[in-house]
Amino acid sequence: MRQFLALFPLFKMVLTDARVIGTAIVVFLVMNFGVFVANYVKKPKKQRRRRVVAVPTPASENDDEASETDGDIALA
Repeated sequence: MRQFLALFPLFKMVLTDARVIGTAIVVFLVMNFGVFVANYVKKPKKQRRRRVVAVPTPASENDDEASETDGDIALA
């Protein structure tokens, strides 16, 4: 039991060393990145709906005259 209690100062020195803390942080970040890459699923692209714009066709003067004439001929 005394030998175990004598190790506490050693554990404290090891765990508070900057190299151990830095290494632990780097290992944690690398492991996190590895899990992210392993679980990454690309989101499917959303289909964009294009708006259909109805373009009004301008009625030409010749078409109007032709339809009036056709109406007169049909009555005669």
